[in-house]
Amino acid sequence: MIGVIADDLTGAAELGAVALHYGLSAEILISGSPSRDADLVCWDTNSRSLSSQDAAANTAAAARSLKTAGAIWVYKKVDSVLRGHVTAEVGAAMKELGIDRSLIVPANPLLGRIIRDGKYYVRGQPIHETEFAQDPEHPRKWADVKDLLGTSSPVQLVRWPKTIPLSGISIGEAESARDLQRWAGASDHKFTLAAGGAEYFAALLSAAGFQAGRARSAPAAQDPNEIQLFICGSASETSCAFTRDAQAKGIPTISLPESLASGPGIDQTESDHLADRISTALRTAKRVIMNVGLPVLPEKTASAYLLNELGALAQRVLRSNKVDHIFAEGGSTAAEIVRRMGWARLNVVREEARGVVTVAPEGAGKLLLTMKPGSYIWPSRLK
Repeated sequence: MIGVIADDLTGAAELGAVALHYGLSAEILISGSPSRDADLVCWDTNSRSLSSQDAAANTAAAARSLKTAGAIWVYKKVDSVLRGHVTAEVGAAMKELGIDRSLIVPANPLLGRIIRDGKYYVRGQPIHETEFAQDPEHPRKWADVKDLLGTSSPVQLVRWPKTIPLSGISIGEAESARDLQRWAGASDHKFTLAAGGAEYFAALLSAAGFQAGRARSAPAAQDPNEIQLFICGSASETSCAFTRDAQAKGIPTISLPESLASGPGIDQTESDHLADRISTALRTAKRVIMNVGLPVLPEKTASAYLLNELGALAQRVLRSNKVDHIFAEGGSTAAEIVRRMGWARLNVVREEARGVVTVAPEGAGKLLLTMKPGSYIWPSRLK
């Protein structure tokens, strides 16, 4: 069994989908212990929004559990644009696994996300000049990689063919798939904790001898009778565009009240009204969209209470209505739904498109959950 530790749910799902491409079965663990039935266990620590200390503690616990369960090697998934407590979590995993060095390769060149000369670029632009600068929790205000990490811990930047230092945490620069392959070939799982994004993980599987495409799970054809509920907690440009297109097609879209932009809390009357509107829409339409519908709020606490309100409303709707398929936009949104519904294990079913992954929650019957990061786009067939 291969172990993965991810700091958010969509990251765990993304690596589960990579595993499917290489003929491996995969599960995402929210709580409990690995089932020992899956080839790949992705542990979601849900730690990106925690304090650095709590994030490190959750990561250490996950590493300890995976090691006890017999993982042959562990990969630390980090956000591709280095949001969250990257070095604290990597350091905690290294300590727990008894490994002295780590190489982090976060770049995803196929998505235009690269590191060159110590700076991070997204589709040719310095990252602080993209929409990532407006992230409500972890705004990317600089392009310098060490500044993005926001840590005083010593981190070394290495560029191929420079040798990976014998100890400590290093960041591998990468501009292409070839760079990822080179770093993967230089990695030794016994002495190096590999960490980074989805594309680096795929390169590591390939370097380990796994063959891509052996059991690729193709997207399923759309069931015209499937009742779909889209829950959009992201305020990214792609999310807003998706909602506008849906509204233009006449798809029912219910947003949180504008009053939440100035203060937390929906009173019971308004909550009842929103739930009734969504329930009515689900009885008359095959697809309904719930979204925040408010601009990005700069304060982290404001973002958190909006997510809480959206999650509470979604939980109420799901408990009282027939829904066949949930589509969650944003890692925090997906995690909030999973937590509120009490799902402890998610079996990875298929990848709809890059980073858009469908899972089957254990104990939820035939219900499916498809999720994607907020900055990714829904495949055209789902629009």
